[in-house]
Amino acid sequence: MLNETEIESSKPLYGVAPAEEIRASVRKDGYLPIAFPLLLWGRVVDGTPYRDEWRFGWSAARRLDAAHIQFERVREALDRAPIANRLNGPVLHDVIGDAEMGIWALDKAIEIASCLSGRFGVEVPFPALVADKRPLIASLRDHYSHIEERVLGKVKQKIDDRAEEAFEYEALVLCRELTDGHDTLGIDAEATILCKTLRTYLYEAWRDLTRREGREDVARLARVPT
Repeated sequence: MLNETEIESSKPLYGVAPAEEIRASVRKDGYLPIAFPLLLWGRVVDGTPYRDEWRFGWSAARRLDAAHIQFERVREALDRAPIANRLNGPVLHDVIGDAEMGIWALDKAIEIASCLSGRFGVEVPFPALVADKRPLIASLRDHYSHIEERVLGKVKQKIDDRAEEAFEYEALVLCRELTDGHDTLGIDAEATILCKTLRTYLYEAWRDLTRREGREDVARLARVPT
C-alpha cells in the first residue's frame, strides 16, 4: 500500500479517499484485503514495463480477497443458525454455495501466486502452510467444479468411490470444517491464517519485484502493510 502522503495525494486523481477506505477495510478476524492497495499501486505506476507483473499479482489478490469474503459469509450463516437447523434448513444451501465459491477463488489465488517464482523470478519462498493445504483446496475445487459427475458417483467420467468426497457437508455445518475425507481446513482461525499467509507472500513477492535493480522509482510505492 502507498504511504500516507502518497495515498492522500492520489485523491484528486481518483476521486476517492483511499487512506480511509483501506483503514476501514480490515475485517473482523484481522484480515486486511490486498486487492485495492495493489489496484491503487498499479494505477500510480501505470505505463511502466512492469504492467504484466502488476496484473498477475493483482489477479491473485482479487481472488484471495474474494475467497475471504465467502468464508466470512459461511461463518456468519453458521453463527446465526442453531445446530439443530443446519442440516435441514435453508442455511445448508447458503453455506454450501458460499463455501464452494470460496474454494474456487482460493484455489485460483494459490495457483496464480505459486507461478510468480517461475514466471517472474520471484525469490521469496512459497509458504509451506499454503503448499501443505494446496492439495486439499485443489481436491475440493475439482469436486465442486464437476459436481454433475460426482452426483453420478464418477471422477473423470469413471465410477469412483472418491466421488463421495464432494458431499462431506456435515463436517462443514456441524464442525465448521471443509474436508475431502482425507484432510480438513477449519473455516474460522485456520482459514484466516491461510488467507493471511498467502497475503503476506503476495506482499513479499511485490517487494522482491520492485526492489530489483533499475526499479527504484517504483519500489517506494510498494508499501503494502502486513
